[in-house]
Amino acid sequence: MTHPPKPRRRLAAGLATALAAALAVTQLAGCSDLPTAGAVRQGIAATPTDVGYPQFVPQDPDVGAGPQAIVQGFLLATQAGPSEGFAAARRYLTPAAALAWEPLAQVNLYSDSRPPEPVAPLEADSQASIIDSVEVQVPFDMVGTVDDQGRYAPSPPTASSQSFTVTKDSEGMWRISVAPSGLLLSLGEFVTQFRASPVYYVDSAGQALIPDVRWFARADAASHLVDAFLAGPPAWLSPVAANPVPIGITADVVQHAATAGGADVLSVELSATAVVTPPRDRGRIVAALTASLGDLPGVGTVEVRCRDERWDSPAGPSLVRRPNDLSVYTVETDAVVRRGPGDVTEPVAGFDPPAVEALTTLTVAVDAAALAGLDTEGRVLLLRPDDAAAHVVTGDSGGVAPAFDASGRLWIGLGSGSAGAIASVSIDGSAATVAADWLADEALLALAPAPDTRRLLVISQDDTSAVRVRLAAIGRDPWGVPVELGEPTL
Repeated sequence: MTHPPKPRRRLAAGLATALAAALAVTQLAGCSDLPTAGAVRQGIAATPTDVGYPQFVPQDPDVGAGPQAIVQGFLLATQAGPSEGFAAARRYLTPAAALAWEPLAQVNLYSDSRPPEPVAPLEADSQASIIDSVEVQVPFDMVGTVDDQGRYAPSPPTASSQSFTVTKDSEGMWRISVAPSGLLLSLGEFVTQFRASPVYYVDSAGQALIPDVRWFARADAASHLVDAFLAGPPAWLSPVAANPVPIGITADVVQHAATAGGADVLSVELSATAVVTPPRDRGRIVAALTASLGDLPGVGTVEVRCRDERWDSPAGPSLVRRPNDLSVYTVETDAVVRRGPGDVTEPVAGFDPPAVEALTTLTVAVDAAALAGLDTEGRVLLLRPDDAAAHVVTGDSGGVAPAFDASGRLWIGLGSGSAGAIASVSIDGSAATVAADWLADEALLALAPAPDTRRLLVISQDDTSAVRVRLAAIGRDPWGVPVELGEPTL
């Protein structure tokens, strides 16, 4: 299939921007779980919190405020975040409703352009003196949700509504007696109260750390990160991640203040039953928790303890936490050039510029063992150092730019007639089809392997022209060759 070079260059540039943004979100620059059982915890006051973000100071309910004003005040008070267990917001609720309300059960997100306005029946005003219960509706345009395990799910703007029952108390004051669990926040309020934090899990081979990005309340991110790790990897990561944590283990997170000028020590105190954990798994738990907690504001050192014994970091080779490679490769007049952070450039040895000058995209394998790209006809070409000519990997890529992963495998689209499948290619040119049933009715636009080599980011377009960005675990055969993509997330 032939693709005119100019349109493809524009498409590639736009997708590269989308791809970079998506990778930044899902990987958190290489640094997007609340407990899966039991009540939602409000956290431990001694865990570190962010500083420097705006703090909203809520007001108490006004004396004599009507039903609509009470609901509006409640919604505003939730913007103060989980300080003191959402105490400010609970003052708008009856005692029974305050106990029943679960603020972190779900976050419903609306666009900043249309703040919700409570709506009450007309008789709420005209008959306020004789009625004692009113249903107040809050319509809003939902643009996403965050579930009780911190997983964000965007959605097209959808007309939604929440219902509040407001009743008079014994003193004649209106209070909310029935409130939907969860929070209703604008996108701006959400990023003020919550932070994207990667929870790192150990891969099945015990060689790498794999992040799963969650959104947790800033005021207690440490406790939620630990709970998420102890709960084990999510279902979408199960093909590539293991759980070294014995069943039933819990933990407390304690922050120890630093000495003058130093960073705080964060101590994860595991329950006594964790003492049965074998030394190898102890090291893996330490590595994963250190990676998950180490980037939180104010945290300098992470300790993992059980029965007052501090667990050691893993012996032997450390588990790898690979950052994103943000390098850009270009073909200059006399060399292939790598442009890295800080706009630093260096030549890539072994490649003759005339041999690759026809490529419209470039990707380079680790240690410059090979390079590949699309040519003006939409073919994927592979070139090894000192090759006289490039090898054609596929003549029909569907216009999808190939990408090397950190292990040296090249990921490509298979183009027309290959719906639902992509391929990975070794540096010697042998290809393996990678099945992805969930792509069967979609057009592949772009792909990018994650730095840990266990996941693949896929951008596709469905039959409604909607663009979808998803991340999937890479299933492999016993020899480590990719064979399928698991059910995706995002």
